Amino acid sequence: MSITSISFIGVFFPFLLILYYNPFFKSNGFRKFILLLASFGLYAFCEPVYVLLLFAIIIINYSLVQVAEKIQRNLFRIVAVILDVCVLLFFKYINAFLAIGLLNGKISSIVFPIGLSYYIFKTISYVVDSKEHKEGNIVDAAIYIANFLTIVSGPLSTYADELKSIRERNSFSLSTAYNGLERIITGFAKKIIIADSLGVLVTQCFASSDMSFVMAWVGAIAYSLQLFFDFSGYTDMALGIGLLFGFSLPENFNYPYMAKSISEFWKRWHMSLTKWFTKYIYIPLGGSRVNTAARHIFNLFAVWLVTGIWHGSSITFIIWAMMYFVLQLLEKYTKLAEYVNRIHLGHLYTMLVVVIGWVIFKSENVSAGITYLKSMFLLNSNPFVSSGDMLIVSKYIIPLVLGIAFSTTLGSKLKKAIIKNGFFSCLYHIGMIILLIICIIISASKGYMAPLYAGF
Repeated sequence: MSITSISFIGVFFPFLLILYYNPFFKSNGFRKFILLLASFGLYAFCEPVYVLLLFAIIIINYSLVQVAEKIQRNLFRIVAVILDVCVLLFFKYINAFLAIGLLNGKISSIVFPIGLSYYIFKTISYVVDSKEHKEGNIVDAAIYIANFLTIVSGPLSTYADELKSIRERNSFSLSTAYNGLERIITGFAKKIIIADSLGVLVTQCFASSDMSFVMAWVGAIAYSLQLFFDFSGYTDMALGIGLLFGFSLPENFNYPYMAKSISEFWKRWHMSLTKWFTKYIYIPLGGSRVNTAARHIFNLFAVWLVTGIWHGSSITFIIWAMMYFVLQLLEKYTKLAEYVNRIHLGHLYTMLVVVIGWVIFKSENVSAGITYLKSMFLLNSNPFVSSGDMLIVSKYIIPLVLGIAFSTTLGSKLKKAIIKNGFFSCLYHIGMIILLIICIIISASKGYMAPLYAGF
């Protein structure tokens, strides 16, 4: 059960909120118990077997941290991190080994645990940050790692940042509640109206082997929008629900499709993951404060390699990551970004790279990615446009237009203009309620679609 599902929004969430702010048991200890029960309960509902893995990882890491504290040896923290990485790599790559028959066909495949990439990274953050933040206990660690708000698709907060929200008793305020609800509705609309609608078009385009030039670009742009609104919609809902429970979770997106360079794009896209890589990999390696360019290049390479590995076992993820590594190097050590911006092509250059990158990211294998890219650049025998293309596009014109418009600052500018006027501000609030009802109706009629990043 994801926080974007009707069952969560309509049943579990309001019930949990009532329990959390009940007038009879007001202690922070009780509220932490509710959060812990909700987190493990939701995960057990989705993963009745792998919840034992989640529980074991928390217990083992907490125990190793306690031993490290008791004998003042970092060796046990290192062991904990190595174990966490091994667990992640096992589930990421075991099916690749099974596919080439290394186990003689005894096992066909192993299901990847939901949210494993996120809670393993959070576990590593706990192991490292708890060296300075010793006030947390096993309940605090468990709530942080298994938090139902972030376990499926983030955002990826650090233990140091989230510990305060876990340990402090949070009061309920109407302004916070409104901000939280507004964020939830906005995120729900992004997911249901734009992302899920475009998902049907994306599936159709990427499943075709003879699509036209036009449809290849429509499919690539549609996937770029689907991924952004699916992921940012989930994040908005997590941030909104977090506000209602007293959590200040980190922002994950800052209009990434308005970036004018690759470096700027990655400062705006999945910002919490970028922060995690920077804090726990890039800076420990030396970051940019190194003596030679070769060492700095190696540090960047290590971060991008881990980025590719983190996303999955397919070689396409490594290619996607290395593409960005090379381009970021070019921007760092040449004047590429400065040049394209000087001739007012920075945004076009960035979006061209990003859209091509998402095609590689989406493709099941290298061959499928090359075939799709050939269609995009007229390098095969497929037509420029076919007779049925416009009919297909017309069916998805609303989510396409909305996706393009609201991937810019247009939405925030409209909101600021509307809420300045009392009458229009009232209409805006009514509109938000109507938007929620529309999303619920659409979701109930079409069925639930899991967040795209739940599989990473």
